[in-house]
Amino acid sequence: MFFLNNERNALVKQCIERAIKICEEQEIPIEERRIRRKKKIPGEYAEDVGLSAVEEIKRCMLEAMDRFRSEAKKRFSDMCLINEVFGFINPHSLLRSDSIEIDMDKFEKMYADDVNFTELRLEISRFNRLVQSSGFTFKNDATALDVLQWLSKHRLCESTPYLFMSLKLYLTVVVSIASCEKSFSKLKLIKSYLRSTMGESRLSVLAILSIESDLVETLSFDDMISEFASMKARRIEF
Repeated sequence: MFFLNNERNALVKQCIERAIKICEEQEIPIEERRIRRKKKIPGEYAEDVGLSAVEEIKRCMLEAMDRFRSEAKKRFSDMCLINEVFGFINPHSLLRSDSIEIDMDKFEKMYADDVNFTELRLEISRFNRLVQSSGFTFKNDATALDVLQWLSKHRLCESTPYLFMSLKLYLTVVVSIASCEKSFSKLKLIKSYLRSTMGESRLSVLAILSIESDLVETLSFDDMISEFASMKARRIEF
C-alpha cells in the first residue's frame, strides 16, 4: 500500500514512456487528439476539455491504480477483522500450554448461540494433550486447514466437536466476492448456447468440477469407477 501511494505517478510515467518508445519503433502514430465530450457550461467549448491520447491513457491508468489501492485497502481491513475474530484458531495459539489465556471475546459475541465456549476451551486443552502425546509437530507456516485435516485424519471430530465447528466456520468465511465472480464466469462457459437445455443438477455438478479443477486433477478416475462398479454390481446369469 505504501508503495502504491508513493510510486503511482512514477510507475505511470515509466509505462507511458515505454509505450511511446514501442510505438515509435513500430511507427504507430500516437499524437491524435481524442475529445472527451461532456455537457458544456456557458462560455466553455468542447475543445477546452479535449485530452490527447497520452493524457487519456495516463488518466485511465491513474484511475485504475487508485481503484486497485482502494479495493486492496478494503480487503486488507476485512482480513484484519477476520483475524481479530478467529485469531485464536491459529495453530500457534491453539498449542499454548494454557487455553484460558486464549482471547476469543469477539468470537464469543459473534457465535454465542452456536458454540459452547466452556466446552471449547476444554477441547483446546484436550487438543494440546493429543498433539503432545502423538509426537506430531506442526510446521511454522501451518494453518487452520492443517489443524482441521489433522483432526479428520485421526478421527477426533467427535471428541472435539466445537473446535471442529470453529475451524470450519473460519475456513468458510467469505472475505471477498472473488469466489462468487468465479462461479458466474464458469457458469457462462459451461452453459453455452449449445447446452441451453441442460438440467439444474447437471449444471451444478459441472460447475463444481470446473471451479475445483485443481482438486479434480488429483483424483483417480479408475479408482472411482471401480468403487462405483462395486457398489452397483449387477450380475446376470446366462
